[in-house]
Amino acid sequence: AELTDTVRQRDLTQLRQLENTYRAGRPPEQVTGRLVIVVGDGLTSLATMRAAVSAVRRHHPARLVIALPTGTPQVRQMLSQAADEVVCSLTPKLLHAESVYSENAGISVGDVRRLLCAQAAGATTA
Repeated sequence: AELTDTVRQRDLTQLRQLENTYRAGRPPEQVTGRLVIVVGDGLTSLATMRAAVSAVRRHHPARLVIALPTGTPQVRQMLSQAADEVVCSLTPKLLHAESVYSENAGISVGDVRRLLCAQAAGATTA
């Protein structure tokens, strides 16, 4: 139990630091009654996506959509229980992770922060 508590506390600290980095002092967006699209990179686990969707759902959006670059029919079905809609660019019957991306599809913390700051400043493109 002590190890679990230590890991949990470490992870919560890291999440708070990342949240502070992303927000750059801005308050959380108000999503109640609004359309919310949770975008995944296709590389995170189902548990991570479910946790994100659950966190958003607690704020009562009007509509909650999950958008992914790829997802098998099974993944789409599982996630459709948590969201109003699941959108995938590709829906292969089988997914072989090594063949899906030809290059790193990741986005840096700096890129995310730049995009969020541009959106907060009212920019239409980033």
